[in-house]
Amino acid sequence: MQRKGIWGSLTLIVLVSGLAWGLTNLHTSQAQASRAVTTYKQWQKAYVAGKSQKYVKANNGQGATTAFSEGQGYGMLAAVLAAKKGANTRTTFNQLYKYYRAHRISSGLPLMQWKQTKRAGKMTSVGSEKNSATDGDLDIAYGRLQI
Repeated sequence: MQRKGIWGSLTLIVLVSGLAWGLTNLHTSQAQASRAVTTYKQWQKAYVAGKSQKYVKANNGQGATTAFSEGQGYGMLAAVLAAKKGANTRTTFNQLYKYYRAHRISSGLPLMQWKQTKRAGKMTSVGSEKNSATDGDLDIAYGRLQI
């Protein structure tokens, strides 16, 4: 009879401890998720540009706005990861995807042109910028696989 009482008490202690640990981690996880969403929104405000087609902007060091396929892939990944933390990023992801589609090498070769620069108010690629870059293509593909 005493054994049942000891095991019952131990079971109760384990259950209460597990519940306390779970609630503590839930609170911590929620706080971390909130910080992740806040950080994503700050990043988005600073680096995501465009209207119906969004791109991750960079600066070429001479003041010109540029976008790279690698940044586009990172942006798509960031949107997916932020969504997993509770951010509403579906629209932004879709707009980043539209930009990628608009800047592919061709419809037959759906790799993104590795670099675009703002010229006369429009993001365009010229010459060798119309080639692809493996890192950008892999990042874009990985972002698409995560949704």
